Amino acid sequence: MRSMFVHLHAHSNYSFLDGVPSPRALAERAAHLGMPALALTDHHGLTGAIEFYTTCRDVGVHPILGLEISVNHPWGLGNLILLAKNLEGWGNLCRLSSLLQTAPHRDPARGLPFEPIAQHATGLICLTGGPRGLLDTFIARQQNAHAHTWLRQLAETFPDHLYVELQSHRPADREHVNAVATLAGEHHLPLVATHNVHFLAPEQAPLQRLLASIRQNTPLKTLSPHHIAPETALFATAEELAPRFAAYPEALANTLEIAARLFFAQHDTRTPMFIALLWLIINISCAYWLVGPLGVGGLALASTVAFTVQSAVLLYLNHLRLDGLDWRDLATGAGRILLAAAGMGVVMWGIGRFLTAPLLFLPVAAAVGGLVYLLLHFLLGGREIPTLVALVRRHRRE
Repeated sequence: MRSMFVHLHAHSNYSFLDGVPSPRALAERAAHLGMPALALTDHHGLTGAIEFYTTCRDVGVHPILGLEISVNHPWGLGNLILLAKNLEGWGNLCRLSSLLQTAPHRDPARGLPFEPIAQHATGLICLTGGPRGLLDTFIARQQNAHAHTWLRQLAETFPDHLYVELQSHRPADREHVNAVATLAGEHHLPLVATHNVHFLAPEQAPLQRLLASIRQNTPLKTLSPHHIAPETALFATAEELAPRFAAYPEALANTLEIAARLFFAQHDTRTPMFIALLWLIINISCAYWLVGPLGVGGLALASTVAFTVQSAVLLYLNHLRLDGLDWRDLATGAGRILLAAAGMGVVMWGIGRFLTAPLLFLPVAAAVGGLVYLLLHFLLGGREIPTLVALVRRHRRE
């Protein structure tokens, strides 16, 4: 049974002296609970991303690559959660992590100014950070003007890619959660429920406090609550969180919406066998009906139709894997396929006007038409060419 909630704010032991579980343990726990996706959002770094990604793929969980980053704002210091939506977003996460690690003060915990974050916002979905984010801090301090200004700034930087984060670790948090949700409503921004996972089970909470004590070089008895995770920051189930967000069910549902929007990690370039058979059947069927009236040009049209259907089905399946569709990205991808396929068809038709022998036409038209499709798809925003280049480079290194 699939869970109706996924964790989008979770830390592994790569959040040094803060998170307890390994990326593998997080992924296996998500798979055990039937969660279709999971985000890893370690503090300041992406060191655990490869282990997390490969493990998630092994256990059948959709991996979401993210980062918790500190923002050094003139009004204070607070965190944001950034999730990679595509390859460009992943590249921007890498750049932001590098900027943190190479900052002049050499202390990633001191964060970055907001300007470089805004410069690298493309391809990222932003969550406001929860209790340790600037938005929640301003609300807790009743600095309402700062809260409104900060939320507007985030909305302008991440248009249609900003979600206001809600966390409820104890009953006393309810009033604060209501205040955050009210402010989000005033700005017409969607909510998302998170849980700031730092360990898997309640018995690991003392270990997390010990790690925080070592990190702060402070005895346990004098450790500030601000430096430790809440005692309930375990890997909670959807059933455990549902009562806490009973007033905001959309916040739980939006975790699945966000996971479906993060196309980069769920994209699978492997063509299933039945898709290849579908392409062959459509190609032969179209050629049978079109070669008679159109000659060699019918072969070009048949290949174009088959290629378009195959690409569209693959696009649909990649978006459907999380039991949800982001229709905006799906429509964009479909339009890109149709335009690129149309260009390919025109080129193949032109080749057919000069090469009338089918045995000569087929290899030439297939090669040239395929290259035209890739080029047009790339110019329209597709990622096939960068992916092919990356694969060739990796093969050479190996």
